[in-house]
Amino acid sequence: MAEIGQLALTDKEFAAIQKLVYESLGISLKETKKLMVRNRLTRRLKALNLNSFTEYLEYLDKEDKGAESQEFANAITTNKTDFFRQKKQFEILENEVFPEIESQGLGGQKKRVRIWSAGCSTGEEPYTLAIVAQEYFANKAGFEYKILATDINSKVLDHCEAGVYTDSVVDPVPHDLLRKYFLKGTGKNSGYYQAKPILKQKIIFRQLNLFLPEFPINSGVDIIFCRNVMIYFDKEKRQNCLKNFINF
Repeated sequence: MAEIGQLALTDKEFAAIQKLVYESLGISLKETKKLMVRNRLTRRLKALNLNSFTEYLEYLDKEDKGAESQEFANAITTNKTDFFRQKKQFEILENEVFPEIESQGLGGQKKRVRIWSAGCSTGEEPYTLAIVAQEYFANKAGFEYKILATDINSKVLDHCEAGVYTDSVVDPVPHDLLRKYFLKGTGKNSGYYQAKPILKQKIIFRQLNLFLPEFPINSGVDIIFCRNVMIYFDKEKRQNCLKNFINF
């Protein structure tokens, strides 16, 4: 096998990968992403003992329609997020959106607030949503909330389920909320924080491709967070995704 670090990604191979990514994930890969694609997919070639990106594309097309297709999606998708990222949006949620939902739900009938984190990445967004919702609704009789967190990347969902983050990752969380909602690791787990059950039990993690013609989830969502996701879609894909959101 050729030295894996020396493999070149030709323009023809990259074009074929761009087409596959667009057709399967709805993502428009720019030319500037060529080096990123080569570096990420090189790991898959090494794992499968393949000698070129052409062989890898043939493998995806002819020999595997399941597991490796998921590995391909995992490798291509970007997962950059933070706790309380773009903090102003969470302030609006707490100070404007939640009070409006509360006013609509008053009158004795129990109200379940459903929030969807679409493109949840490694989980910082849905856990932030859970913190903000818990702080607002915890002592309000007749209200409860649930958060649906979805992503196409199966590996990041495993990370989400565990709810474990390094101290540098949780740094944006205010200290009082960090103590309230996370367990601090000790000994061999020093430097790590794990979300407490009070948050984890409120979040349902599911794998979902936003490129699907229809979303296989229940309607009735009150709030949708879909941030820094559709920037990777072209105009047509963004419009289709927004039409699906409107149905919820």
